[in-house]
Amino acid sequence: MLEKKLLFPLQTLYSFRHSAAVNVYRKTKDLDIVKRMMGHSDMIVTLKYLRSLGEYTDDSLRDFMPDLES
Repeated sequence: MLEKKLLFPLQTLYSFRHSAAVNVYRKTKDLDIVKRMMGHSDMIVTLKYLRSLGEYTDDSLRDFMPDLES
């Protein structure tokens, strides 16, 4: 499979997607750009996604969107 030949061990195509999202967010701090780039239909999905990647803490998410459920 082509994917196995191009990637190092522990890398997946999703790891490139994750890296791109984090890099764009870190450079722009623009959540809407990340949301559109990732194809998320809802900003909450993007915020949870960035939280799972360590870009946001639960506290900063609550400050940004107080109604966000964990």
